[in-house]
Amino acid sequence: MGRSGFAAKITACALTIGLGLPGAVVSAAGAALVRAVQVRVEGINRSGHLVNSPYAALVAVNGATYSYFGSPIRLPPGSYLVGAEIPDHVVSGEVVSSTLVVRNVRVRTAGVIRLNGRNGGLLAVSLTGAQATQDSLIAGACLRGQIAVSAGASGSSGQVHVVAYRGTGVRFSYFDELQAGDGTSFLLAGSNRKGIPAVLTYHQDLARLAKVTLTVRDGVYPISAVFPTVATGGVSSLCSTGRSWQQDGPFTATEYRTPGRWTTSIEIDGPSLRSEGAMYLTRTYLSGRSYSDVFGSAVTAQRHDFPASDGKQISYFPGSFEDQIANGGAGCCSTSVVTLRLGHRLIKRQRLSSFSQDGFLAALRRRGWYVLRDSATRWLKGAATPPGMLSPRQSITLRFHAGPESLHGWRNFPLTEAVFLPRGLSLDNAAPASGTTRIVIRIDRAGAADLPAARYKLRAVRAWYSVDDGHTWRLLSLARTRNSYMATVPDPAGGFVALRAFVADVHGDQTTQTIYRAYAVG
Repeated sequence: MGRSGFAAKITACALTIGLGLPGAVVSAAGAALVRAVQVRVEGINRSGHLVNSPYAALVAVNGATYSYFGSPIRLPPGSYLVGAEIPDHVVSGEVVSSTLVVRNVRVRTAGVIRLNGRNGGLLAVSLTGAQATQDSLIAGACLRGQIAVSAGASGSSGQVHVVAYRGTGVRFSYFDELQAGDGTSFLLAGSNRKGIPAVLTYHQDLARLAKVTLTVRDGVYPISAVFPTVATGGVSSLCSTGRSWQQDGPFTATEYRTPGRWTTSIEIDGPSLRSEGAMYLTRTYLSGRSYSDVFGSAVTAQRHDFPASDGKQISYFPGSFEDQIANGGAGCCSTSVVTLRLGHRLIKRQRLSSFSQDGFLAALRRRGWYVLRDSATRWLKGAATPPGMLSPRQSITLRFHAGPESLHGWRNFPLTEAVFLPRGLSLDNAAPASGTTRIVIRIDRAGAADLPAARYKLRAVRAWYSVDDGHTWRLLSLARTRNSYMATVPDPAGGFVALRAFVADVHGDQTTQTIYRAYAVG
């Protein structure tokens, strides 16, 4: 992606598990308490100048982790792996070139931990098959799998040097971001699990990279700023290396990535820059393949749990609205009104927020056909819901047979859920006026997660659409494919389209779902 329209920044993935606090008294398991001593971390850069390290990571033999932010900290005496970025060249307060140093030190008394970066080797990453210039380069070290430290360079002239380390407990990684003149990004990553090698020359070929088209859409969520972060190793990894950048949505970007497992995180900000959530997509990219990653897809649904029973009560947990394509969800917040009926008798009615830790629980005293209905409305924390936001309301009605019985653990009822995936929408999640939109309808079943559920053959699958906010509904013609159903919606000249689905099995279980303003038109 080109440099105009967003501000790129290098981020050091320096997450920790527990910080060393000044004056702390720390003990290893089974050891006597010892008094902590005060230490500072200094570095010698490639010019031979003594510099105070702005950040250093320290990991003790017993796994305790500490972070140094330029001020003295207190540590219990012992052996430590210490890693830090030693600035070599700083322009206007920004580090342009730096050196990554890792050392194994023994702390006995108060003093200075000094890291020598003068003998660091140059990290060189090259790419053939494409004309691109370096935007940023990061070298990272994971210390005993507990904490990460990195050194980086920005711009085509920035350099990163790394001091070799042959000891155990250190994993090395690099991340190189290049930019072509047309805005295409090239994200090159690699790692070494056995220390930091002395030779740091790496080469990658365009033909062996994975092509990723990254699309961030507007409409479902009120996007005012987007912060995608891309990392290898998984979103929860403390020792992954990646990049962070900012751009207003909606947009489409083309990236080429080193084959392997990547996680893309899209943080979404609503009005007045109030954070409204994040979406995550983790997938493995293969060499030479092309992929399309879409965030902010239309028809955002409430990702509720299926109702379950332990033979004594019925449990149901409504969730917040989430994106249908990304692994994780986004979009704060929602309120559900949940009712449970047995025939015409109201068993329980409860109002729940997506912030609530409590679910819907009702005692199971009689056998019969129950109907659970969840009417959910989205809203934004601290702000009014924008009138153009898609999927503002949803309702789901579930019919299932239940009664008191002896069960070992919890079980889901044999229910289904329809997932609507409209094709051919714009970056604003809008269909062309007076055209047609192809809808893929996927039927998900209960019991696919942790709780078991009976599975019956489907008896009926039907779908409708509405162009007047649900006042009238028109039946859609469905075509069965191998794993889903296909429908074509004749779109109006403008406005919104609502969608509804009905699924029934031969046992009598039924699901009816309605999503209002599922996508826009015009």
